[in-house]
Amino acid sequence: MQVEQLLSMQKQKIKRRVIRLSDSYPIKKSGAAKQNIFIREIPICSGGVGAGLWEAGEMMSRWIYRNSDAIKANFTGCLELGSGVGLTGIVMSTFIPTVMTDYKQALLQNLRYNIWSNSDCTDKDDLFNTPAEFTYFKSHAELIKQNAQIAYIDWFDLNQLNPPEEDFERAQLLPFNQSLNLINIISNKFNLIIGSELNYCVETVDALVNTLEKYLNKNGVFWEIISLFRGVGPKLFMTKLKNNGFEVEAREAEEYMYNGIESCQRKRNETYMMWTIYKKGTANVMTFGNGPLVDWENIEYTLAAE
Repeated sequence: MQVEQLLSMQKQKIKRRVIRLSDSYPIKKSGAAKQNIFIREIPICSGGVGAGLWEAGEMMSRWIYRNSDAIKANFTGCLELGSGVGLTGIVMSTFIPTVMTDYKQALLQNLRYNIWSNSDCTDKDDLFNTPAEFTYFKSHAELIKQNAQIAYIDWFDLNQLNPPEEDFERAQLLPFNQSLNLINIISNKFNLIIGSELNYCVETVDALVNTLEKYLNKNGVFWEIISLFRGVGPKLFMTKLKNNGFEVEAREAEEYMYNGIESCQRKRNETYMMWTIYKKGTANVMTFGNGPLVDWENIEYTLAAE
């Protein structure tokens, strides 16, 4: 069964979810409030595979949340590729300025909606279990409002500044009285680029390599999380980067990152790898993942069983 078919089973309606980042492991300080992120998913017919939350994005968000102090100490900004519904980028924007990107009007408009949902505190106090959680939300809302931005990137045409027009319910996807407000990053470089489940299609491998080469600072680092069960795309992508002068490191996702995730993917017992990629000679690289290195060139990459 193809990834698109699998996701389409559950992504034909607008759905709202609350992601509680600390549910899967003890929060960092005793008695601290949990961070709640509000996410709206849209029909796959309008947003494609980016219309819903992939579990890899939730896992990466948990890791960012848990390692936020180190991220703030090492980076001053972040670019997210393939942001989809925006969970990971929104979480990152509570710590450092973050530009979230995608390629479809519907996805970009839904990103704007989800940023608004997490940066506007109006009439949200009854959505929290305790006043402390609402206070915690408000403090993060201000940071998201300040740090989260959206840009359009077409991996296949990196000089294109604006997304093509689409007909699907455009007026219903944006927050009330708000516009898309895309920023232009065509000449920007970033010290940190992140993404989840980006290179599962062989057809996008070269375009994604070119995108990374364009936007990654010479001393920057790229983090990705992706399942082993996405065919040969990931290995082809990593091999091309290695041949282009990048160091490529892989680590297995830690067990806590899987806890409490319920999705159509989880039922297939996915195995996730956390990738750290940077130009050879780069010093003081912050790695993505805390486990031992894995010999990624000798891993079997396949498609999950139906």
